[in-house]
Amino acid sequence: MKYIFSILRCYSLTELMSLIIFKLSKRKRYVYYKKENTKWAYISYLPEVFFRQHDDNYLNTHQNKRESLVMGQVFANNGFNFVVESFDTVSVDNRRYDIILGLEPNFCNVAKKNLDALKIYYATGAYYKHQNLMVKVRTDYFNTKHSCHVPYYRTVIENDAADLADFIFQIGSKYTLDTYPNRIRPKISLIDQSSNLYKKISIEQKLKTYRRNEFLWLGGGGSLLKGLDLVLDYFCQHRELILHVLGNINQEVNDYYSKNLVQCDNIFFHGFVDLNTDTFIHLAERVTFGIFPSASEGAPGAMIASMKCGIIPISSKYAAFDDIDKLGFMLNNLTIDEIEASVQWATQLKPAKISDMIMENYRYASKWSLENFAVQFETLLRMKIDTYTREYRDTKK
Repeated sequence: MKYIFSILRCYSLTELMSLIIFKLSKRKRYVYYKKENTKWAYISYLPEVFFRQHDDNYLNTHQNKRESLVMGQVFANNGFNFVVESFDTVSVDNRRYDIILGLEPNFCNVAKKNLDALKIYYATGAYYKHQNLMVKVRTDYFNTKHSCHVPYYRTVIENDAADLADFIFQIGSKYTLDTYPNRIRPKISLIDQSSNLYKKISIEQKLKTYRRNEFLWLGGGGSLLKGLDLVLDYFCQHRELILHVLGNINQEVNDYYSKNLVQCDNIFFHGFVDLNTDTFIHLAERVTFGIFPSASEGAPGAMIASMKCGIIPISSKYAAFDDIDKLGFMLNNLTIDEIEASVQWATQLKPAKISDMIMENYRYASKWSLENFAVQFETLLRMKIDTYTREYRDTKK
């Protein structure tokens, strides 16, 4: 009953009916139309969010929800009608579009039907061949070491999105660019993502209460790709350190460690925790370091949310942001020995240095905001429309 009342508070009757129709429809799409607009954009991404614009519980699940709304608003503000269709359904759309933007496979499907359109691939992770290789390497390592049979999670279907695109808007950092072939890199423009952490931490309180032996691993699907096994294998051998694990864990990985970490009373599994709750904020006030040994991504939302709480990042190259060397520790490789090196670095920091780094990360992370994302997205979009109009369209006719 409480859940029903929460829904009724978020939706008008019209909005609720529209959401129900969307859920029941085979074609997962949202259409924005104004008669005076003559241009059309196709967005292969997340249509459901346009039917749930006032549902904060839903919007808070991932930063990409509000970012999707920003994309639609930017197109509307620039005189476009637009269609948003789920990126992972098979589109049968025959409309002629001026701009195609978004994720594969629908980005590829619609781009091939609109060869003269401006095509912008919206890349939210590393180059797919890099990610698929890393999924294999990390999973094989875990299965061999622990005699398990975990399947390959988080692989990306082979696609030609980066080749089809005229331009690429890339969520990530300069290190994300390194995962792409050299021939594709000139197409790429980096864009800062936002964050789904909206609840403010008291940084003054954190400076009084942080515990320098407490660490955090925060993540979601793809536990091995994100290096959770490396972190658990290390911390179970170091009882003097405290590790908090937040996020859902792949079932096979969870099954293995639930049997093998019974005696490790220094590791706490919290499961999924809404970042905008007192539970997370109170935990973040205690934790000093976050460990993100991911083999993919690029400044992931988990690390951003942690830094907004003054947590000092220990990150792989693939998950790092551009200034990681100034604000944290970059892992040179994905090994237990390198985790050991990072912890040694962390434990040798003087208290004054830790306080300074907490403040520096807290301030730096403010750049990852929805407002900055909106400005960057609109600026880049206008720039690429202008460039395409001047330099590309005539050569494709």
